[in-house]
Amino acid sequence: MKDGVAVVSYTCDTMKLLRNCRVDGRYGFKGVTQKDDVIQLKNADEIHANLPKTGVLLGADIGADLQRGASIDIAILLVGKRRTMRSRAARADLVGECDGATHIVRGASVGAFTMTTGSGAQARTAAQIFGGGGGASSQSARVRTTRDGSIDSCKTANPDDETPPAQCGATIRLELAAIK
Repeated sequence: MKDGVAVVSYTCDTMKLLRNCRVDGRYGFKGVTQKDDVIQLKNADEIHANLPKTGVLLGADIGADLQRGASIDIAILLVGKRRTMRSRAARADLVGECDGATHIVRGASVGAFTMTTGSGAQARTAAQIFGGGGGASSQSARVRTTRDGSIDSCKTANPDDETPPAQCGATIRLELAAIK
């Protein structure tokens, strides 16, 4: 996203960034009031529906744990959005190696996230998930923890910032626009 408008190849099952393909343009940043969210996925169907790119792999990795009541807990801290003024692109706008291109990345919500396994029977707060659990609500064994962005860095964000804080630019959600 630093070299132009990002281009991806997207299907219902997978999304691939085409690193050597772009559309001319750039992204700006708009800060928002900090928002945190916790998502708990309790079965393979929920994992696949909410995490299509990695859901199949995660479901296979923790399938037995899911049957015993484990869940995947995701904590998200959102501080803003990177967005391009381009609302669409045509094939003629593509620059570089663009075989398979289907969409441009119109926007990306940014901040920090932590994804870890937990107990489907016990809901946890974002602070518990970001902090690694602790206390009685952290009773399940950790199979895997994935983090991107720093919660401490994100807490310094201000809605009027022109860029996200350092270490607080993890991509949380993407907004795509089809290439015409």
